Amino acid sequence: MKKIHIVSVVLLSTLFIVIGVALRNETDELGQGFGEEIRQPGNISGDPPVKDKEEELIPPYPIETTQLVLKGRESSSALGSDSKGVEITLFDLSMHEVGDEIALLIPQEDRVYQGSVTDAQTTVAGNRVITGFFDGSLKRQRFIFTVGSSQTFGTLQTSEGRYQLETRNGVGRIISVVEINEGLDFSKPDFRIPQRRESGLDNKSPKL
Repeated sequence: MKKIHIVSVVLLSTLFIVIGVALRNETDELGQGFGEEIRQPGNISGDPPVKDKEEELIPPYPIETTQLVLKGRESSSALGSDSKGVEITLFDLSMHEVGDEIALLIPQEDRVYQGSVTDAQTTVAGNRVITGFFDGSLKRQRFIFTVGSSQTFGTLQTSEGRYQLETRNGVGRIISVVEINEGLDFSKPDFRIPQRRESGLDNKSPKL
């Protein structure tokens, strides 16, 4: 009886070992299958896949759609170091028509204003007059350029102030009206009446 009991125990132990090994293999297979579903190629952590770098790139600055026609310029001795205002370069505006967009960099404000041309005419003298606004339908911030064969004059009104510019062959200066008026005393008349010079000849009658 003892031998039969020992044999039964051995058989039961062997059966449990076989069943345990089978269950372990099945669990490993399920784990591998589950891991393959959540793991992407190159991503061994099992975390959600990382987006491509191209999708994460964000431009560090807005892309300009309109070319700058007015830019600041490095100081040049050709225009005189004692001159007021800021040196600029101005592209040719003579070919602009109604509806064209232009972008102007105001150096004093370090800001780009983009506006639309609302009127473009050619005078009898052949000068081109370009008018437009920076603020659209509000029509408070206006710009106007008179473009000649070699010189251009302009007046610009922005949200910060009013400016005047003059260029020759694309190079010149822009100055704020505030700077122009510095040192001026508006309490005094802006005209002068010359004194009449008295002479003894005025009292003598001409000889006949």
